Amino acid sequence: MFRHIEKVIQSNADFTLNGNVILNIIHVDMANGKGRANTHTNLRQWLMKKKKSVITINNKDDLCLARALVTAKARLDKQSDPTINWNNIRKGQCEQTTLAKALHANAGVPEGPCGLDEVDRFQQFLQDYQILVISCLPKDPIMFKGPENDKKLCVLYQQGHFDVVTSLPGFF
Repeated sequence: MFRHIEKVIQSNADFTLNGNVILNIIHVDMANGKGRANTHTNLRQWLMKKKKSVITINNKDDLCLARALVTAKARLDKQSDPTINWNNIRKGQCEQTTLAKALHANAGVPEGPCGLDEVDRFQQFLQDYQILVISCLPKDPIMFKGPENDKKLCVLYQQGHFDVVTSLPGFF
């Protein structure tokens, strides 16, 4: 344990202990979305039941971020592009999978679990949109905010999974 502490000590070249030491360690997990686990928590059940502004991404693969982004994008673009099959994408059918895999390939992001680094890479590819990643935590609900744009792709990160938020005022 102390070898790890010595590696990160920056202010002193020597590290000596005289007496009792109390050590508090805080470990913070970074966001990393992948397929949804089968567990249902009260928060998820409440969100899906009460919040009409959330579109649940149901998947067994590790493409939930890309699925959420293409679903949010299709929702924004469905009025101006009549070729978008909104219902198939929204319901998570084959077209959503195809679009999610294409987004990964076109953005140069390997398929698999995604975190905030991958969100940034998707943002660089989707320059005509602003990606917002929000959480349910009241203290810091915005985890990622891309460059300002009128077209906003809002995704919710919770319990290792990404879903679509269709309305920020409706969500909060």
